[in-house]
Parts: sequence; C-alpha cells; structure tokens
Amino acid sequence: MTSCSGGSWTIPPEDMSCEVGVALITGGFNDDAKRSVEIYSTDGSCHMTLPSLPDDRTDHTVDFVDGHVLLCGGDYTQTDCIELHTDQMWYPHSTTNQVRYDHSSVVTFGQLTLLGGRYSTTEFLSPSNGNTWSDGYPLLEKTRYACTVKVSPDSYIIIGGQNFPNHVIQYNATNGESGRLQNLQTGRWLHGCTLAQNNSFTGVLVAGGYDTGDELSSTELFQFDDGRWQEVGNLNTARHSLELVQLDAKVLAMGGNAAESSLDTVEAFDMKTMEWSFTRQLHHPRASHAVTTVPITMFNCH
Repeated sequence: MTSCSGGSWTIPPEDMSCEVGVALITGGFNDDAKRSVEIYSTDGSCHMTLPSLPDDRTDHTVDFVDGHVLLCGGDYTQTDCIELHTDQMWYPHSTTNQVRYDHSSVVTFGQLTLLGGRYSTTEFLSPSNGNTWSDGYPLLEKTRYACTVKVSPDSYIIIGGQNFPNHVIQYNATNGESGRLQNLQTGRWLHGCTLAQNNSFTGVLVAGGYDTGDELSSTELFQFDDGRWQEVGNLNTARHSLELVQLDAKVLAMGGNAAESSLDTVEAFDMKTMEWSFTRQLHHPRASHAVTTVPITMFNCH
C-alpha cells in the first residue's frame, strides 16, 4: 500500500503504474459452482478455471486487499476466511468475530471491513498486520442482501437490502459517520452494484435484484453531481443474486438467478447508450457468488 508520510510518498509517483485487472469469481449456488473458481477478462485472453475452493461458498465476499485475496463467510462457512496463495490454492486465514453471510464488504487504506449480514455490525482487519479481526462501528440499520460500493478513498454507500429496499446510506469508512442519500426509485435486494466511470463521468450503477418477490431487470444510475437516481436501460434478462463489476472501463453483470435457475450469462453496460448487451459467458452458471478485481499478473495468462 502506498501512503504519504512527512510530505513524501512511500513510493514515488513516477514509479507507480496500474496493472491490467481481471475478475476473480468464486462459489455460488449451482452444484458445479459452489467450490469453483474462475478468472474472467473482457477479451477472453485470461478466462480460465482455477483450483477449487476447499468448501462450499455462497452468499460470501471476496476482496483484493493490499496484495492479499481474502474470501470470508457464507451460508455454510459463516465465520471462516480463507486466502488465495501464489500456488492458486486456498488456505485458512482467520475467524471472524460474528457470523457473516448475506453481508457485504469494502476495502479502504489496506483494510478490509465486513458489513452487516445477519447483524448490523462491522468488523475489520488489515491482512498485512495479522489475522485478528477487530469489532468496528454499528451500522445505521440492517443490511441483509444489500450491496456496497466504495465511492471515495474513505467512504462507501450501502444500497437497498431486504429490510429497507429503497434506502441508500453513505458511510465514512474510518469512524462510521453516516448520511442518507436519495432513495432508489425501485426498492431492491439481492441486486448488483458498482462504481461506473469513464473519462467524463463517475456514478454508481445498480441493476437487477428482487422487489416484493419479483425478479428485476431495471437499472438505476446515481449521479454525484446532482445526487439523484435515474432509470437507464434494462438488463436483457431479469435476475437476482448477480454481481456487478467494472473491468477495463466496462461494467459487467455476471451470473445470477432467473426463474429459479442459475445463469452463466454476462451482460455489458454501454456508458454512452446506457444499454446492456450480452457478452462472453462464464464457465459455470452461478448465483449468490462473489467477484473482485485482481491484477492479471497473479495468473499465467501470457
């Protein structure tokens, strides 16, 4: 992690560079997916299956934290975190203080924070400093099946969820101070969300999910300049339990569940037309899986 100390960066800016990212996709509902791991690139040059997880994982989180890949919680492994090593195998890492499933997560300043789930609590860990979790600040309200987006170096937004499907709350990642933002136009849970940006625009995109038991295809875009949500193009397939990720300046909607069947389809969002189109599929149908972006140099894709 790079930091500023005494007016100087620990790594000079001229020595910094951005690596190409790929999506790391883990677990999910569907018998073939619960232990499966794959990496996905938009052009297909780095799309392959990795060694399996040591146990079934659904409704969990996976994050890239200061050079570490940590997978935490889930329906079957509610307090267990495991780490991906350089041999592409997963090993035990730590035990959370509270059960974590149907939760979300955020990474700030080399620290991973697990948010909500069954309880309205948080806990955090800096993997470079050890494997002991510390209790954090309480959340303003319950967040089961909600979705979280980091929107600045020290803040994030929690969107929707089963208990308060329309609510949107912004938190300071350091002290937990919170403030409410404009409600979603369509309440939802088990949806996907991500930061969406290009050279001229930065916002938050939300797609899919459930609303009073109906699968959603609707998509909303939050614009920071006016603090409002607007409806944009619908997903081609209504789905819940999906994941959204920004990869190579594209927003992708990966997998999910439609009509009680897990999906292997991926849709790409065009920031110019505000429409979705199908793109390269996943290796496995999966829903309630987890996705994070990792450097392509972690894998032998060349």
